[in-house]
Amino acid sequence: MASALNKSSSSAAARVCSSPLMHPSRVFRGCGWSMRSDEEVKALFESWMVQFEKVYTSIEEKEKRFAMFRDTLRSIDLHNSTGNSLWRCGLNRFADYTNDEVRGPKPIKRCSNTQQAEVEDDAAAGIN
Repeated sequence: MASALNKSSSSAAARVCSSPLMHPSRVFRGCGWSMRSDEEVKALFESWMVQFEKVYTSIEEKEKRFAMFRDTLRSIDLHNSTGNSLWRCGLNRFADYTNDEVRGPKPIKRCSNTQQAEVEDDAAAGIN
């Protein structure tokens, strides 16, 4: 289940301060890569799912979300291992989201009822 980290599909690094699921002593100092075993990451994921009441509709969805969670955890471990930051990352409810999912859809520009009526009138009259 190895997946490459890239900006378009990497999971959102949950940029919040300390979490009970994240402990700095588990990070390999110097290189920023986690010493966490696959079993430890899976156990963390299961614990995190309970804490944030996550339920997935299929095995495929759970595997996809686990991959995003794992990538987020790696990003968190990398950030926290540098020791050069004034803040620390931790896991939050968005740890299984992609960056695009965290950002959400672009807001829809709403118009007033008067403007909507004018648009509908123009459309009916064939005016674009």
